[in-house]
Amino acid sequence: MNLSLLGLVLLSTMPAIHEASLDNGLRVLVLEDHSQPRVACKILTRFGAVVEEPGRFGSAHFLEHLMFKGTATIGTHDWEKERPVLEEILEIEKAIIQERNRARSELRERGVYHDFRRAETTPELDRLLDVLAEKAVEDEAFVDTEEINSYYQRTGGTRLTAQTEQEYIKFDINLPSNKLEMFFRIEADRMVNSRWRRFDSEVDILWEQRLGDLNRPDTPFKEALASASGVVSPIYWNEGYDSDFPLLERNYTRRFYETWFVPNNTIIVLVGDTTLEEAERLARRYFDRIPRGEETHDTLAVEPRPDHYVRVEMQTPNFGPAIDVRHRIPGVGHPDRPAVELLGEILGDRRGPVGDATIGEGLATSLSSNTVVTHTNRFSFPATLNVVAHGGKLAALEPALIGAFDSLRTTRIPDSAIVAAKKRRRAYWQRRRLNWDNVAFDVGHYAIMDTWQTFFREMDELQEVTAAQLEAAAQKYLVKTNRIVGIATAEPVQ
Repeated sequence: MNLSLLGLVLLSTMPAIHEASLDNGLRVLVLEDHSQPRVACKILTRFGAVVEEPGRFGSAHFLEHLMFKGTATIGTHDWEKERPVLEEILEIEKAIIQERNRARSELRERGVYHDFRRAETTPELDRLLDVLAEKAVEDEAFVDTEEINSYYQRTGGTRLTAQTEQEYIKFDINLPSNKLEMFFRIEADRMVNSRWRRFDSEVDILWEQRLGDLNRPDTPFKEALASASGVVSPIYWNEGYDSDFPLLERNYTRRFYETWFVPNNTIIVLVGDTTLEEAERLARRYFDRIPRGEETHDTLAVEPRPDHYVRVEMQTPNFGPAIDVRHRIPGVGHPDRPAVELLGEILGDRRGPVGDATIGEGLATSLSSNTVVTHTNRFSFPATLNVVAHGGKLAALEPALIGAFDSLRTTRIPDSAIVAAKKRRRAYWQRRRLNWDNVAFDVGHYAIMDTWQTFFREMDELQEVTAAQLEAAAQKYLVKTNRIVGIATAEPVQ
């Protein structure tokens, strides 16, 4: 058992984070606060979109959906009768996979173009799909997929959510502290006994979510820039195409589940009215029986050192005119990250040096910065620092924006801009620390990506960043060979 102090001026009023590890590798982090009789609970597994493969994008997010559909003990009216139906469904799908692969090989369907032979089928494939649909209807007689939610809600649980990102999948609930045992019981069961119910309807839901995202006017533009930002790292892949969702498979998803959802790949974070002793007792009661799994590694892809400038121009009738300038940056845990984070805060400040050169000159109507790659930030993989400006005078705005970046590499950033940026970041973390769910999320997020100590260390180090460190970061990262420029216009690009 390890006891570690937060050691953070900003969070000095918080108690220590305590940590315990089971023999099977499960880690439990506890931050005690007994001011309210509740606990913010998170369970994070190091598994996400970076382990997907082309042609199966969206698989990790889809697994999150399926893990809400119950287990062998929750979500079924009669498991003994349902089990052979689900087993038969898996066998039928294996036959479908074999027939589909045979037909692809026979047709030489290699994905050379989006509509080439993709509608081809065979009589045997059609027959198997009909049999599968009949079995899915048969399984409906046993299904109660809201039972997990119901258990939590009947005992005062709130904020029952899940999230799948590039590097992790997370389930969380906020519970009365005297119901904490339910969290351990349900999540241990979910780790080993999840069953794939209402599979096809969940595919439709996932597809609808993706279509909703694509209907946002800026999504195609952002994803085009993300795909242009990297060479090999899957961190830049998006959440799926139309061709991915119809081919999601139970057997493939189960292999994902059995490989990654193991104790030695999982962290539990508890913030609130509990103790490490109680959390460790419950962890041993419910998780000790789960064996350690094989050790996994999320991706072997190493992004090569950037050595080229990339430009993307897109006609987007519902978005723009806008310019998005990105520079590739390291992920969390890298020693440059605090300076890069503060530099991003300054770049997006409309009252800072970039704001003066764009908004101040009447060339832009808005200015912002972020480190989002696809839909979230703070990765332990490579990321990008993005500066987005909107304005109708793109021909003048672009050189002004690039010129402002170049000047930061040779000109000292004013102390007033640095102080203001630090104050904004400090206020942001002060607001987040008032919410237990936020604190639990941040601790778990960093614990999965690097270490939870990095989270607090980076906040301290960001406040100590000097003007010289900012200039060094600008010289290192704000260079043309590390740059991706995206131009969005509402008319055809000439």
